Amino acid sequence: MSPRQFKRVANKFQTCNTIIKAGDMSYNTETYKKLQEILSSNNVNRNGWLFTFNSIPGQYDEVYPGILLGNRAGALNKTALKKEGVTHVLNCACGSKFNMINTDEGFYEGLSIKFLGIPAQDFPTYKLSQHFTVAADYIDNVLKNKGKVFVHCQMGVSRSATLVVAFLMLKQRMNVIDAVSTIKAKRDIFPNDGFLKQLMSNIIIAFGVVCVGIPDTENPPEIRLFRKILSQKNPPKNQRKKKQKKKKQNINKSSQGMA
Repeated sequence: MSPRQFKRVANKFQTCNTIIKAGDMSYNTETYKKLQEILSSNNVNRNGWLFTFNSIPGQYDEVYPGILLGNRAGALNKTALKKEGVTHVLNCACGSKFNMINTDEGFYEGLSIKFLGIPAQDFPTYKLSQHFTVAADYIDNVLKNKGKVFVHCQMGVSRSATLVVAFLMLKQRMNVIDAVSTIKAKRDIFPNDGFLKQLMSNIIIAFGVVCVGIPDTENPPEIRLFRKILSQKNPPKNQRKKKQKKKKQNINKSSQGMA
């Protein structure tokens, strides 16, 4: 893709949608509405996050080839994990506090299962985005080595679901809508409102290429170019002054040369 094409996309991205900024986060309101439509269903109450008893998802579901997304009961079911051929476990609620699961690699001793624990809490204000890259790298490494990973939290609908969405965005280059839809088609999920906004925060979507608030050094070249173009549209005041001063100096030099 040429720089000219990227610039057209940048212009469209900045002008066609409303961006809301809240603290250090910004998110696209249209995307947010679409996500709410995808995730809303009869099994969610008016408050937007509680499941009714009859609609609680099962112990686990394969939401993407090689990725089982599940709950606490599934993570503790060693017989099922062995039957499914699970090689790795990612505990997204690792700890001994309320609503967390206190497991480690020793718990799966004898099953040859590798383990990674992330001590995430299920609050809208919790910055789950700090774990996006670690979780995505872990899952990606499992799949590249032909393994199978069981990703879970307490219910398998919020923390763990969000981190699997982040994996699909960062490693499979899906946009947030496609990533959420992919998982939703296999399992009822409902990340809390704060997690949804973190998934959309600092995201650039262009021709299926997605970036989530991570350092440019970890982004592919096309994303770095895209960010550079966006930053050039509105350079800081000091940069504008330097350019104006340089332009004035060049004009003066040209005038002196003609004299």
